[in-house]
Amino acid sequence: MPVILDLQTIPNWLHETSAARLKTLLVPFEADRMVAYPVSRQVNSPAVDSPELILPESQKE
Repeated sequence: MPVILDLQTIPNWLHETSAARLKTLLVPFEADRMVAYPVSRQVNSPAVDSPELILPESQKE
């Protein structure tokens, strides 16, 4: 499972060397702060590399 960090905790994550202190940053991210939307199925293809792949389908022409 990927780690989702608050912007305030990123410097600690990048510079901390103590495993015990890093574990304190591993807390559930609030679900109401997340956004999900459908994206292109091409996002699964390593042959296609474009920033547009992560745009919501509803924003594409």
